[in-house]
Amino acid sequence: MLSPREFVYDEYYDVYLCPENHPLSYSTTTRDGYREYKSNPAVCQSCPLLSVCTQSKTHQKVITRHLWKDDLEACEDIRHQRGMKERYQKRKETIERLFGTAKEYHNLRYTRLRGKSNMEATLGLTLACLNMKKYSKIMAGIVFLVCLKVAKVSPIIIMKVNEKTNWRFRPVCLQSES
Repeated sequence: MLSPREFVYDEYYDVYLCPENHPLSYSTTTRDGYREYKSNPAVCQSCPLLSVCTQSKTHQKVITRHLWKDDLEACEDIRHQRGMKERYQKRKETIERLFGTAKEYHNLRYTRLRGKSNMEATLGLTLACLNMKKYSKIMAGIVFLVCLKVAKVSPIIIMKVNEKTNWRFRPVCLQSES
């Protein structure tokens, strides 16, 4: 079977070209966001590559392409440019670490909340806590103990050790009005 990689996409005409240089023209877009390109069955019936190209009874090859495929290809091109390897390693140290912390220590692995607004509120509080955590690491010698008492949100505690004096706390308690 010929894989979709062996078919060449022509952006200008918005068609795929098969190895025999026959076009697969745009047919429809699925609900999942994939564009379908179909070949002409009359042309494919007389093609010498029919047996290795498709097993369809209608002698028609169908290739799907996601709507964002162009953007993904552009990202791949950028990723392979000079200097990007170091930037992606930096991303691993900063952004991915933040997501992992939020997932593991701030209950963002799953949620029991309903509705977008409830989840946005929870996410906002979590990101605020992570920002305060980062801020506390920047400030030398200050330790924050933050208790967020908000309905349906577990308390989040942020602390920093002062190496000069064992432990020092500055409690800050935020409480919602609802």
